[in-house]
Parts: sequence; C-alpha cells; structure tokens
Amino acid sequence: MGFPRSSLRRKDEAIAAITEAGGFGAFALLHDTFHHHLSDEAVLYPHRTGLVHISGVIDPDLPLAKIEDEHRQLLDGRDILGNIDQIRALLADGYDGPFSFEPFSPLTHAIPNIEAALRASMGYVQRARAGCLLTRNGQDDQDP
Repeated sequence: MGFPRSSLRRKDEAIAAITEAGGFGAFALLHDTFHHHLSDEAVLYPHRTGLVHISGVIDPDLPLAKIEDEHRQLLDGRDILGNIDQIRALLADGYDGPFSFEPFSPLTHAIPNIEAALRASMGYVQRARAGCLLTRNGQDDQDP
C-alpha cells in the first residue's frame, strides 16, 4: 500500500473488502507510517488497526516519488514522514495495540551496535508518545 504503483493504495479500499467479506472478526488493518505518508491518505482508522509499523526517512531533499523501502530507517528527530504526528493521532483516537519497527535501510542494518540504536529510537518514540517532544512542524528538538 501507499506506493503509486501499489495495487491497493489506500486503507479505505481494504476496509471495504474486509467489510464485504464480513472479516473484521478475523482481520485488522496494519498501519504503516511510511506507507501512510506515501499514500497521502488522511484517515487513520485506529479502531480498525491491529498493528502499527514505524520507520523514518531522514533525507529532507528526497522527493516523495523517489522514497523507497531502502530509505526506511530507525525513527529519530530527523524524520520527514510525520511519524510522531501519526502515532499521537492514532493514540488520541483510541489505538491501543502494539508498535513495531520496519527499518529496511542497509544503513540501519549496518549499525554496529544495533541494540543501542534500537533503544535510542524506542526512547525517542516513548518520549514523543508522552508529549515530551515537539513534532517537525513544532520545531522538533532533534532528539535522536
């Protein structure tokens, strides 16, 4: 979902198909912050979401049409995808499920101390969730 070339671009289409099949007893949506940003979809569907995937893109000069999976890194204050805004909105609207990281970037895979990097990224998300950080639009404090 999300990429212009994707056969299923938006979650409203997935909801319609699951609803038609009577499948919400067995299925839930996956909210992927990366794909949500790429799809330019505004609605979050927190009550239909069962899992949230988090990944950040940090290159501010990268055009939206050029963003690919290999740009997905751990989340920090340099993120250009609006992850913190998405997370806060999901939580404010009732999402209470798990979050997981989806960093496909070879740069992330090459981090020598991945445990420390993961802990730093998780700490960033936890502080943001608690409202201790500002978003990029609110002059993000760049906390790694």
